[in-house]
Amino acid sequence: MNTKNGIFLTLRNIVKQMKIMLDNELSGFRLNHSCMMPLVILYNNDGINQEKLASLLGVNKSNTSRALNQLEKHGYIKKIKSIDDKRAYEIFLTNEAKEIENNIIQIKENIENALTYCLSPKENSQLLQLLSKLNTFFTQEHYLKVKNKTCHIMNNQTQSNKNHSGPTSFNMQDHSIIFEQLNLLKGMTFLDFGCGLGDYTLHASKILKDNGIIIAADKSRALLNRLKDIIKEKKIQNIDTIQCDINSKFPIYSNSVNVCLISTVLHCIDMETFGKYIFEEVKRVLTGDGILVIIDCNVDDLTKGPPIEMRIPPETMEEYAKQAGFIKTAFINMGFNYLIKFSVKE
Repeated sequence: MNTKNGIFLTLRNIVKQMKIMLDNELSGFRLNHSCMMPLVILYNNDGINQEKLASLLGVNKSNTSRALNQLEKHGYIKKIKSIDDKRAYEIFLTNEAKEIENNIIQIKENIENALTYCLSPKENSQLLQLLSKLNTFFTQEHYLKVKNKTCHIMNNQTQSNKNHSGPTSFNMQDHSIIFEQLNLLKGMTFLDFGCGLGDYTLHASKILKDNGIIIAADKSRALLNRLKDIIKEKKIQNIDTIQCDINSKFPIYSNSVNVCLISTVLHCIDMETFGKYIFEEVKRVLTGDGILVIIDCNVDDLTKGPPIEMRIPPETMEEYAKQAGFIKTAFINMGFNYLIKFSVKE
């Protein structure tokens, strides 16, 4: 199974193959793939206007016009001026189009069946649910929101590279306050999620020495490689590195982590979508008496850091944690950042 192409290329290749199949199947009716969905929609909405059709298709009017012109050219539709709005045209199917309705629907079903043939009924259902979720959230508004967050992260990383360091909040406040809340003890396993270049990880390593394990997790392979170089150079034995995304399933055993730190990471995540899942995953990997410490940007100091729309107020952060069963045990306003400490149980 090829998983190297990523979502973008994988979806592109699937759509490309579907278009080729549709062109082959529809050639006998003098049509191509661009005419397929307008016909399918018109079979259930005969007489709708062009603007409504474009909306249902999710494309602009010019793309709709090209498909309708081809359908009209081959006698499958008629455009009639609307009685209510003389500037608009209502689209009606001809008898020729109605005669091939079963053929068109069968072609659509054949391609869908071919596409999902290798899937079990459960996998087919899961795929449909995931695609429906993507279809709901993947809007222009959502894209711009993610793009703005990405630009902020890249700008931070660019500045960090100029300073020969990784993105970090380590020196933004007295880190002794943070480690007092972490309370790392002999035999513990400490998870630093979104570790960056590993300032918190390396400091925890000094505290635990040979009497504990530190897991440094980050989605950036480049930052992890730089951390590995430091680990190798300093001959550190108690740090394991893991490359993974915080909004995906953690490749960490359940009930295996005593303390988890997530520092200035969550404001870069779409928490409305992934917040509950992230906290549930943290809870899964924590032991029954485990603790979670969150550090993130306050909303009242905008002199530096992310824009206001990216920041998560502490009250909102607490609500996300509560949904997964966490209980707040401490809150510290550290100036630019705040710290919230959670436990799994009282």
